Amino acid sequence: MNRAAIPVSVLASIALTLGGGCVPLTAQRLANESFRRALSAHFRGDLDVAEAEYRRAVDTGAATSATYNNLALIAAKRHDYRGAYRLLAQAVERDDHDLVALTNYGVMSYWLDDLAEAERALVDARNLRVRSTCQYPSMGRVNWESDECVRATEALDQIATRYLERIAQAEARAHLAREPLLVADLQLGRM
Repeated sequence: MNRAAIPVSVLASIALTLGGGCVPLTAQRLANESFRRALSAHFRGDLDVAEAEYRRAVDTGAATSATYNNLALIAAKRHDYRGAYRLLAQAVERDDHDLVALTNYGVMSYWLDDLAEAERALVDARNLRVRSTCQYPSMGRVNWESDECVRATEALDQIATRYLERIAQAEARAHLAREPLLVADLQLGRM
């Protein structure tokens, strides 16, 4: 059969069928390439190029939570804390098992005075870390994988612990600040 005899509609449907399955793979490949270029620029300290490449990865529709997390780091470095907060929320929305993004989201929530959200995110991060480190089977190697995971995520756990302590202190100060008013009301017979 010669090419001229194949109807255009058949060729179009073949192209859509073949090309349609490749679109997500192409988007992911482009996102991965942009992410690699962004990381390289980020490590060099070229934040403008890094941000452009991270944004290019986001534009593909196949960006990972790490992409949003790293964009948030750039936003925070530029003192755009609200922007960083929104990006971290997107990172956690993309993957609520990203321990780094979840911890960063909790810290940023703390700094933006959303203590309830900060506490929730940091407790979730600590619980996720525990669940993650307990999931590795020992395979006769005395929990080598679990020990490696514990060591690799220890700094994140320390950050979460430190901020949870700050939240508890802030809540205690807020309670004490309300307490004198309660005592004064009791002394005046208002309660």
